Amino acid sequence: MADKKKIGGIPAAILIFFIGIVVLWWNEGNNVKNIKAVAEARKNVTQVSSQMIDEAYEGKLIATNGKMDVLSDALTDDTFDVTIKTAKLVRVAEMYQWEEDENEDSDGDTTYSYSKTWSDRIINSKSFHNSEDYVNPENMPYENTEKLAEEVAVGAFRLTSQQIARLSTQETFTDLSDEVAQTRALRRDGNYYTTSEDLSKPEIGDIRVSFKYNNSTEVSLLGEQSGNTVIDYLTKSGKTFNVISDGRKTAEVMINEIESSNNMLKWILRFAGIFMLIIGIGGVLSPISKLTSYVPILGKVVGSAIGVFSFLLGLAIGLFVIAIAWIRFRPLLGIGLLVLVGALVFVIIKLRNKNAVENVTE
Repeated sequence: MADKKKIGGIPAAILIFFIGIVVLWWNEGNNVKNIKAVAEARKNVTQVSSQMIDEAYEGKLIATNGKMDVLSDALTDDTFDVTIKTAKLVRVAEMYQWEEDENEDSDGDTTYSYSKTWSDRIINSKSFHNSEDYVNPENMPYENTEKLAEEVAVGAFRLTSQQIARLSTQETFTDLSDEVAQTRALRRDGNYYTTSEDLSKPEIGDIRVSFKYNNSTEVSLLGEQSGNTVIDYLTKSGKTFNVISDGRKTAEVMINEIESSNNMLKWILRFAGIFMLIIGIGGVLSPISKLTSYVPILGKVVGSAIGVFSFLLGLAIGLFVIAIAWIRFRPLLGIGLLVLVGALVFVIIKLRNKNAVENVTE
C-alpha cells in the first residue's frame, strides 16, 4: 500500500518540478523589470517639500515627508466601544484551535502531529488526517475588522485610502472596559477581551479579541504627484511605485529600501525554485528508495545516493534555467557569460590537447 501511495505521488512531484522551472524563469524576468524600474526612479525622482503643492511636478515622480495629522473624527469599534484618534484601527479576533503538521520520515512514510495555536481564521479540522480526535469549532463569534480615517494629511498632501490602509498598526489599545466585557459575556485579561478562564492556559474554542492602531507622527511618500495626492507611478518596465513609510526618509533611502527588498525577493525565489526542482526529482526517484529500503544497508546507500543525485541535478537544472533566462531577459549579460564559459572550455581543451601531445612526444 505504501509503495502504491508513493508511486501515486510521482505526478505531484513532476508538477512541483515544473512549477520550480516557472518560478525561476518568472523570477529572472521580474528581477530585470525591478532593476530597470529602480534605475528609472533614481533618474527621475524629485524631493519636494510637503508644506506646499508645486504644480510644476504634476504627473512626475516625487518624494516627500512630514508630520502626519488625522483631520477626520476619531475611529470607533462600535461592538466593543473602542474609540481612538488614529488613521487606522484594527480589531484582531482569534480562536484557540488545533493545527495539523504533515511530515515525511526517512522511509518516505507520512506522519501527522497536532499542536494548539491562536489563529484569526477558522482551521478546518474536517480535513485533518485524524479528524475525530482533533476537532475545531466551525464558526468564530467575532471577525477581524479594519477602520480607516477619512482624511489624513501630510503637510499640504492628503493620503489616499490605499495609503492609509498600508499604515502600520503596531501599537496596542490598552484602555479596555470591564463593563463592555460583561455586556458581551466576556472577561478582560490584560489587553484582551476573552472567553478564556485563564489566557495562560487556554482551551480549544477560546476566543480573544485585541485592538491595534497606527501611532505614526511622521511619514514619507514616494509616487506620482496628482493634485494634492501621491498615486501610483508607472515605470516603463511596468512596475509601479507608491510608497508610504514611517518616519522622515529621503527619496534615496526609500529607493534603496525598495532595491533591497527586490534583491531579497530575487534570492528567496531562486532558492525556492531550485528547492522545488530538487524535491520534484527526489519525488520521482523515491519509489526506488522505497523498494530498496527492505534491505537495510542497501536502502540507506541508495537513499543517500538519490538524495545527492537529486540535489546536484536540481541545482544544475536550476542554474541552467537561470542562465537561459538571462539570455532571454538580459541578452548582453547572458551572451557574455556564454562566451566567457565557451572561452574557458576552449582554453581547457587546448591545454589538455597540448599536454597530451607533449606526453606522446616524450
